[in-house]
Amino acid sequence: MGFEDDPEANIKPKNGFASSNGGPKTSQKQQKRRFFGSKSPQDPKVAKNMNTSFCEHTWDVDRCEGFFKDSNINVRNPEQSKGLTKSQAEHLLEKHGPNELPKPKEMSDLELFLRQFLNLLWVVLAIASTLTLAGFFANTSDLTSLWVTIILYVMIVVMCFISFYQEREARRVTFN
Repeated sequence: MGFEDDPEANIKPKNGFASSNGGPKTSQKQQKRRFFGSKSPQDPKVAKNMNTSFCEHTWDVDRCEGFFKDSNINVRNPEQSKGLTKSQAEHLLEKHGPNELPKPKEMSDLELFLRQFLNLLWVVLAIASTLTLAGFFANTSDLTSLWVTIILYVMIVVMCFISFYQEREARRVTFN
């Protein structure tokens, strides 16, 4: 079925859909194909890909009004807008589901605690304390290297525990 056979092609669009050179006007379906390619924005692959170009925010009012006719929004006099009918809203709710973000994946306390050790500062300190420990084994008569190693490792564990506790509390406030 080509554009000529498409019943939606006979829709007379508002300003913004006509070509600038006075050529033939394009339908809403043609405009969607122009912006989304051959795939529809309802296509799961397109909807999942956040790189898909949605440019409605750059359109003027007339173009939005023509493109989203089902919204029943009167852009000239918004107080007279009717919005979606109850049946349209129920149909869209059945078709697309509720308008809510998915819940983020919950992280266990153990995983959160272990992630604290991936902080670049703690990794650098762990490498430094390991080198200091290697220096101690090279010369066991100097106990200063052993004490520096112990202090660095204790400091890393304590700071990771503090970071874990703060992040866990922040997650509780954010996600509950």
